[in-house]
Amino acid sequence: MTKSSILARLLTAATLTACAIAPTVASATTLPEMIAQNPAYQARWKAITADVRATDREIGYVKNLSGPVLPVQTINIEGRRLVVGYVCQISNCNGNNVFAAIEPATGGIWAIHRRHLDVMPRYQFFGNPDKLMKSIIFKQMTDHDERLREESEAMQPPTSRNR
Repeated sequence: MTKSSILARLLTAATLTACAIAPTVASATTLPEMIAQNPAYQARWKAITADVRATDREIGYVKNLSGPVLPVQTINIEGRRLVVGYVCQISNCNGNNVFAAIEPATGGIWAIHRRHLDVMPRYQFFGNPDKLMKSIIFKQMTDHDERLREESEAMQPPTSRNR
């Protein structure tokens, strides 16, 4: 077998693999879109949020994924390919939001909901994540917070100390 035929086979295999995976992730740009486009994800999301009352003003958006969103991102951690996404409560994104991870290979979905009550935030996990998954979605949340802080600081006018 020549080098060019080996390369051609590898490229064909890579193309077929990418085509098989792409419709699940590439066609969806947000968490609500990704779940809406896949009946298995819809059923899983419905199951893990079954205890959430859709009429609850403070958390109802979690059940139906209604609210401001950010584009999903694909991450690889410990050999696992995950798609992570975000949705928040309208007019209260800093105080009430959800971060979710979807593992396309298994159809698993896990999420963390954060709601600020008075001063202390309250966290609730969905989907019974193991310790690793809890740390992954919690890190997504804290990374998001850090990016917001950096963007906010960058928009502030310089102070006399910074001059």
